Amino acid sequence: MAASSMSSALSSAPRAPSATRSPPVSFWNLFVKQNYERLKQEHDKKVGLLRKQEVRGMDYLKMEKNKMEMESLESKMLVATQSIDTTTSEIIRLRESELFPQVLELVAGGDRC
Repeated sequence: MAASSMSSALSSAPRAPSATRSPPVSFWNLFVKQNYERLKQEHDKKVGLLRKQEVRGMDYLKMEKNKMEMESLESKMLVATQSIDTTTSEIIRLRESELFPQVLELVAGGDRC
C-alpha cells in the first residue's frame, strides 16, 4: 500500500465525539467515551504496526490481518460515537420537552405564594 493510500485510509477513521458542544454528561456517555478512547488507542497501535510492516516488507497475509483488525476497530469506534450522539440527543430532548416545562410550572407556582 502506498503512503498516500495509507494516509487516506487512516484519515477515514471515525472522529471522536465533538468537543465543541458540551452535552450533558451521563454515566452511559462516560462509559461509551472511555470505550471509544480505548478503541482509539488500540487503533493507533495497529496503524503504527501496519506502517512498520509496510516499511519492512512483511508478509502480505499478516498485513491484511492487521488491516481487517483496523477496520473492525473503526466500525466499533463509529458505533460508540453514534451511541454518544443518540444518548445526548435523547437527554436534550427530555430536558427540553419534560424538565423545562416542569421548572417553569414550579417557578410560576412559586410566584403565587
